[in-house]
Amino acid sequence: MKRVVRQFDDLIKIWRITVDVSYSLEYDVAASIMPLRRADGSYDQVALAEYDEFIIEALEVFTAHDFVILEEAESPNSKSAYYSLVKKADVDNYNYKFVLFIRLSDHFNNRHTRSQKMQFYDDKAQQLKQPTSKKHQTWKLKEITVNGAIFDSYDAALREIDRRLSQYG
Repeated sequence: MKRVVRQFDDLIKIWRITVDVSYSLEYDVAASIMPLRRADGSYDQVALAEYDEFIIEALEVFTAHDFVILEEAESPNSKSAYYSLVKKADVDNYNYKFVLFIRLSDHFNNRHTRSQKMQFYDDKAQQLKQPTSKKHQTWKLKEITVNGAIFDSYDAALREIDRRLSQYG
């Protein structure tokens, strides 16, 4: 509060200026990723719904970058989602420059099975290749792990997907 005092003959005029400052605690509960599983191992349905929304929003990012989904699959052991994508122009021309494999997951990938996974993606790329007369189909892999492991929000994970897909024009 500021107080101004001026004297005029016998009178003293006082002006008061009152400044109110209001504070409010703001936080975004949806910003942080809730664990999909509870301590007892069961799935938290609210967290699972948010994760499913993230997957759908990721599909929109693929579309925004002109990718077409050739195949999609879910892991039988977790909530991981797998997508095989190509650029729409490449589909129209029957000539894939590369097949992009994207793994969206609630957990880290097992590092001990890298060679098996590389072989899997190589085999899958050859199966999907266009034109079919091509000797070898080039492929790329992008993995996005959420649920608190790398990203602390689904929005941050979506921005990372967008950033990674931007390199493919």
